[in-house]
Amino acid sequence: MTVIPPSPDHPPAAPRAVGYEEVTDPDFRAHAEATFHQDRPLRGGLLLRGHCPRCGHYMTYYATNVVVRGLLPPRRTRPPAPTAGSDLTVICTCEESHAGRPESYHGCGAYWLHQTGPA
Repeated sequence: MTVIPPSPDHPPAAPRAVGYEEVTDPDFRAHAEATFHQDRPLRGGLLLRGHCPRCGHYMTYYATNVVVRGLLPPRRTRPPAPTAGSDLTVICTCEESHAGRPESYHGCGAYWLHQTGPA
């Protein structure tokens, strides 16, 4: 697994009480790219871990280029990760409560583009 540590120049955002709102901001991308851990797990794909740039709560986001059509994939190969240097749409997936959030949703509604790092 490749781990890209966060920059010490950008500490995590302090948790804030914000209501659920589907919103983006260019600062979300800059903050997340500077502070999120990026892992490439053995099972494949890409795992981002860090504190949401909007609400400041801890979150994880898993991305893969594979779409599963059934319960068991026809082969047991490792799914590819998004290519290094590509933009990935990330949404907040924190487990904290946010007023106005639809039932069965996660996060505060923040979303942003995140450029993936080296493989």
